[in-house]
Amino acid sequence: MGDLESRGIGIKQAAYLLIFCVSLLLTFGSVMLYSASMHQEGSFLLAKHLVYASMGLAGAVLLAWKDYQWMRRHALTLFLAAVVLLGFIFVFGEVRNNARRWFVFGNIISFQPSEFAKLALIVFLAWYGEKYAEKMGSWGHGLLLPLIPVGLLLGLIFSEPDRGTTVLLAALTAVLLLLAGSRWLGFGLLFVIGVAGLVYIFSTQVTPGERFMAWLDPEKHKEDHAYQIWQSLLAFGSGGLEGMGLGSGRIKINFLPEQQTDFIFAVIGEEMGLFVTVGVVLVFTVFILSGLFIAWNARDRFGFLMAAGVTFLIGLQAFINMAVVTNTLPNKGLSLPFISYGGSNLLFMMAGVGVLVSVANHSLRTYGQHGPVHVESNDLFQA
Repeated sequence: MGDLESRGIGIKQAAYLLIFCVSLLLTFGSVMLYSASMHQEGSFLLAKHLVYASMGLAGAVLLAWKDYQWMRRHALTLFLAAVVLLGFIFVFGEVRNNARRWFVFGNIISFQPSEFAKLALIVFLAWYGEKYAEKMGSWGHGLLLPLIPVGLLLGLIFSEPDRGTTVLLAALTAVLLLLAGSRWLGFGLLFVIGVAGLVYIFSTQVTPGERFMAWLDPEKHKEDHAYQIWQSLLAFGSGGLEGMGLGSGRIKINFLPEQQTDFIFAVIGEEMGLFVTVGVVLVFTVFILSGLFIAWNARDRFGFLMAAGVTFLIGLQAFINMAVVTNTLPNKGLSLPFISYGGSNLLFMMAGVGVLVSVANHSLRTYGQHGPVHVESNDLFQA
């Protein structure tokens, strides 16, 4: 009984800690978004960001209250909807920066289907991992069969082109299939093939190859393909330990492109300094640990895989973004969750948080049925 009670208390604490981390990131992100864009159209972007944040919060609360099992029943529908939307993008999508990734409505509202595809992929792999749990150790069910539909979805995203999201979802797929019981050897072979494919892309296409060389030597290429990275590094250097002060950054004024989206972490580094940037990293770390604790204590295999998938998605995207901005990785074009400007990303990241809380909430109900942890006193959201 004591073990059940302590586990229930642990899940509840992890869920509240996770909610606190997201609230902190959203609040801090709103302030930094306004600061990063105040010399352009800061008030307008902040207003749009707050609208999307409010919608995301409403969706997160709804998903947290509702039993996540409904997603298992609609896993294939969600996945097929994602594939169809990604296909439609090549017909009805708008081209921005030489990429066709967005549906645009009235030049104000835009929707990026690859953000929906992230969550749909997690639900699909969680459903698949539970349905074929006894066969995941085989080559067919553990590797070949799931990679056919996943390969279709990733191929559509890659063709937009959106290589950053493709790499992110490929890594996420590998993690989830391994957690579901697939063989390590198969993913070792796929990793070798993937690296060979990236080398081929870098050697045959001008822009990726030049970006790779710019990553290796940003100072040499600071006037062209390493311009963003070089300006980002200058921002961190200018900020030092304590930063130049909120709103006082200079690099955002016509020097750093995409400062409110992919490179907002550089603005944080310049204005708030090293201590705050490390604090952001720590908050994401606590979020990941809380999410993994919730996943580990899920009441079923589907909940475990889905909670782990959402946690790894947000964690991987955050650390890839921060690694790119500090030139630890080549530029991938991924936003910083809960902080960067981007409506579609914020909506579906918040939806993922709602799923995590739902897994925690219904795990509490399960433990409450087998010990002194009562449902009435331990539900995070009353049904």
